[in-house]
Amino acid sequence: MIITLILFTCFVSLITVYFLTLKSRYSYFRVRSIPGPSPTFFFGHFGTIWSTKFYSRQLQEWTRKFGSIYGLFEGTRPLYIVSDVDFLQQVFVHQFSLFSSHRVSFLYQLSKSVHLISVGPSR
Repeated sequence: MIITLILFTCFVSLITVYFLTLKSRYSYFRVRSIPGPSPTFFFGHFGTIWSTKFYSRQLQEWTRKFGSIYGLFEGTRPLYIVSDVDFLQQVFVHQFSLFSSHRVSFLYQLSKSVHLISVGPSR
């Protein structure tokens, strides 16, 4: 009986810590004062993106609403959306050596179209 109670308490504690961790991840952009649409718990913006007919039009709509730099979530992983050409030039040309590891977004991997970010390294 006591072992069952201890196991149940541990399980509830782990679930609580897990949900609090997920919730804190969604404050990533708010803490940095970066605008963006509100994510849904656990799925982030996947639901909105998968339900839209054209991914690029959804990004254009969000860009009009939130500006040239805003944040989205791939599940619980933060993703910056940047359409400011001067900022991109500064990062990709002038400060490229400071950003040595670029992750390709899961959303771009699903997309059939070609984007600058989705281009892989040449072999």
